[in-house]
Parts: sequence; C-alpha cells; structure tokens
Amino acid sequence: MTRFKAATIFFLAVLCSPINGDIDDKDGGVLTYLKYDPLTRPLNMTAKVFAEAECNDGIVTKKACKMIFESVPMNGAKSGHECRIEFETEKDHQGIAFLRPLATINETVIISYHDIIKSTIQGPFIEEGFRVYSIIDMRTCKFHDARIFYKFTSSEQLLTPETPILTYNDGTFDVFVSGKDICSGGRCKLTFNLKGERIKSPVSYLPDDLATTNVRMFPLTQASSPRNFYVTTQNRQNKTHEKLLFASPDGNVQEVMNFDVEGPLLNIDSFYDKFTFCYQVKADVSKVKCRQYDSENKKKLEVTLNLVENERQIRVHNLPEGGFLHLTTQCARCDKHNDYRLTRIQQNGQIGKPTAIDKLNCPKPHNRPGDVSEIFFGKDNQVCVRKSCDGFEFLDVVAKCLKL
Repeated sequence: MTRFKAATIFFLAVLCSPINGDIDDKDGGVLTYLKYDPLTRPLNMTAKVFAEAECNDGIVTKKACKMIFESVPMNGAKSGHECRIEFETEKDHQGIAFLRPLATINETVIISYHDIIKSTIQGPFIEEGFRVYSIIDMRTCKFHDARIFYKFTSSEQLLTPETPILTYNDGTFDVFVSGKDICSGGRCKLTFNLKGERIKSPVSYLPDDLATTNVRMFPLTQASSPRNFYVTTQNRQNKTHEKLLFASPDGNVQEVMNFDVEGPLLNIDSFYDKFTFCYQVKADVSKVKCRQYDSENKKKLEVTLNLVENERQIRVHNLPEGGFLHLTTQCARCDKHNDYRLTRIQQNGQIGKPTAIDKLNCPKPHNRPGDVSEIFFGKDNQVCVRKSCDGFEFLDVVAKCLKL
C-alpha cells in the first residue's frame, strides 16, 4: 500500500476595511492552538485543506485507492470525507502510474495519474499515454475524468516539465501542458470544469524555448481563469527561481526580473489582483527590495527595506487597498525563533512602524520552532500570523491575531 499526500494552501480571503497607520498591538494579540492527530496531518505542514490517497502498489491496470479529504478552519472544527475508488486503464493499456493528489476546489479533490499505452522496457520512461485528471466529489465519491493524450520522443523523456494546475472559485481549473501538439507551442492552457469537460479553446503561453522549463504560474484572481499570468522559471538542479516573467495569451513574455543577476527571490503574493515579490539585493544582503504590480504589469509600488543583523524576511501579504504586510524574524541560528515583526508598507511606499509579535511558541514537547505558514485576515478587522509545529506523533498549529 502506497500513500500519497498533497496539501493546498488557502488564505482566508476576508476583505477587511482599509488599514490606516501602524498596527495596533495594545491588546497583545490572542494566541490560539490547534492540534491534528498523526493520521490526518498535511504533508507540507502549512495547509488548512488537504487530500490523501492510499493505493495498491505497482503499475497495474486497476488501482484501488482510499481517498481522504479534510478541512481544518481557524476555529479547529475539522470536517472531512472518505471514499474508496478504483481507477482503471483503457483496454489493452499497460497500467496506471504516478498517481497523486494535486488540488482541491471546495470539497472536490483533483488527482492526476498516467494511463500508460506504451513505455520503454529499459527505463521508467513513458512513450505514449494519457495524463488523466480525476475530479472527485468527496461528498458523493463520484468522479469525472479529463484525459490529455501525449506522445514523447526519447530525447523529450529527460526534459518532461512539471505541469502546473490552478483552481478557481467558479469550479474550473487550468492545466498548463507542453503545447506543441495542442497549441502552437510553449505551454498550452487547457481549462476544464468539474465534469472533466474542456470549456474553452486552448491558449498558448510562453515561447517554445520555455516548453520544457519548470515554471510556476501565478494568477492575480481566484475568481476564474484570467488572461495574463506572472511566471517564475526554475533551475532544474537546485530548484532556485531564475526569472520572473509576465505572460499574455499571444505567447509573448516580458521579463520583469532576472534573479540570477539582481539577487535571490524571497517571497511572492498574488492576492487582491496584485502581484508582490521581494528579493534580496545581491550587492547588499542587508537590503530587501519589493515591488507590486497590477494585472497589466504596471508597477504600482517599489520599496527598499533595510534589515538589521540576522533579520530575515518570512512572508509578505497583499492588502486589499494596495501595499502589503511584511513579516520578519531576527535570529542567528534560527532554531528557536518565536518572535516576529510585522510591518505595513503603504501604497505610497511609506513604511510603518514595526509591530512585535512575540512568543508565538510551539507547545511542548516540540524541539524546533516551527514554520510560519501564512498571514491572513481574521474576524473583526484583525491580522493573523499562523505557524505550524511538526512533532513525531502530532502536528500543532499556533496563531496570533492582532487588531488593525
């Protein structure tokens, strides 16, 4: 039996009133603890919604899986569903391989696997088959399949790129496949509904020389599939981000930043129809530069942040009215960092006074400080910082919320 897990990060998209001035910490914030049992903790320890698949091993024509879906909101009232599903290949096909959960839309889980028609004997390379996206309604355990045919040459096997998938609030999702067989080239965006039906014409993104490059696509809206995307390209060996691009449906791209030249990418946020990214200045590691763009690649904000000794950026989070929140911690060894500073950067570039978020401690007996998962907006015009604490037998999540 093999277990596959995938976690999907969701920010609470509760629009609050505009933030004016600095963050009010007069109440000291409220520390909240949540506990997960060991059988249901997310793979990457940062998610509030995740899916898990336990399936029989091997490349087989029938793969029986137990699908588990769980949602853990901020109040800790967990809910979930379990389904037992058998996936089956087409007749005369070799078998199912590489099954894994990818994403969730409400209580629907999207998994992918390869339905292999033909593969090489000498190596684990697939020459011909279907990439199948199974869309499972976890409330009813019924599912629909979206199938994409592919055929590789031997030289392409070693350059098969990752396939980004993006989900939207209107019950649709985009898949970005190598586009030479379906579109004119580059990456081909295919949009599906939850019945597995392709609902829009294929659209080409990126030039041919990026068809086999690992990329991440960032939409600036979660409502429905947008027209333009920001894209980061990744180095295959060390997974570092190399470039930031702005991609439009004609396949053309504009280079926004070359991180190999300017300095390493630190953080990205693409909420509220804005794209914010921060990078460490290569010539001066004590400085972090951040920019914010709109959906047409117009720069709305650029600011340089001066870090003190041993200070490092943890997260950025866009504000609905423009500007963003900036979270840092200061540590030498960074194995006991429980204290943070939250700063508001206004749309005009003005930097607010940092607010301390102290003693965001993991409960005992954790022997490490945990990782900050996210910044999000809570109830009553509060901003919250959430941290995941991984133990050998359990996962705890702590959060502290401050009035704005």
